[in-house]
Amino acid sequence: YHYPASGGAGVKVYVVDTGINVDHEDLQGRAQWGANVGQSAGSLTVDEQGHGTFVAGIVAGTRYGVAKNATVIAVKVLDHQGLGTTSDVLRGLSWVLDQHLAADHQKTVVNLSLGSTYTRATNMAVEQVIKAGIVVVVAAGNGNENLVPQNACDYSPSSSEHVITVGATDPNDKFASFSNYGRCVSIMAPGIQVTSLSSANNTGTVSMSGTSFAAPHVTGVVALLLGEAGPMPPAEVKQRLMNAATQGSIKGLLAGDGTPNLLLYSAVDMSPSRSGASHTWPMPLWPLSPLLLLVVNLLRLG
Repeated sequence: YHYPASGGAGVKVYVVDTGINVDHEDLQGRAQWGANVGQSAGSLTVDEQGHGTFVAGIVAGTRYGVAKNATVIAVKVLDHQGLGTTSDVLRGLSWVLDQHLAADHQKTVVNLSLGSTYTRATNMAVEQVIKAGIVVVVAAGNGNENLVPQNACDYSPSSSEHVITVGATDPNDKFASFSNYGRCVSIMAPGIQVTSLSSANNTGTVSMSGTSFAAPHVTGVVALLLGEAGPMPPAEVKQRLMNAATQGSIKGLLAGDGTPNLLLYSAVDMSPSRSGASHTWPMPLWPLSPLLLLVVNLLRLG
């Protein structure tokens, strides 16, 4: 995978996660703190856990990143253990939506490398964000608490209809043993032995595995596409990614479970959209109804 140094210019990528070490030298001033909306998410300007910084480095780092000129914005919804609630994530998505609509920015991506069991409130919120013209990329998930793979359609936000749900492969293009599967998965990307940024200091790197780290590869390619081709509807972005994907190269998929044999390929059609950007003006996600305020499903990293 080789990516242009100028890729992703003018694109905003919201990393809804544990925060970002915005001072890491590999992000070269293109990382910003946006909001800390988790009720127990800790310090506003510190990524105590490291997950969000790692994700941001894959999206936009100068050494290991895909869209090396994109702007990454931290939306902190998870704590130092990488845990949070559905309500925290809904607050984060609401904040992103408010920012997007206020600026009328038409080249926006959200990365959600997190998940929980199926939660209607999460899926509804994600669909509202997409209706506003924002591309949403999510991790398929790493199975249950014992890392036994599960159907991604049984989890949120991976089951949301219009997101781009990403499963993981290893360096030999074999399906990751922990990756969730099924028809709700849109595409695969590298997710084993991935190297990216450490939050421990401003220069460090680390290697990790998970669908959490497959998703930001796709997010980065989306940023490349929007940066080069300009605004386009999220559905068109998703279709272009799938059309460009390498078909049939992934080994280890089970026949009949609905998982697509599509591996991310960065040579996406970069021509301008003929349909142009389109969005609706959804109802605010926040303040939420009293019913949604009681939603406290535990989310964990993807």
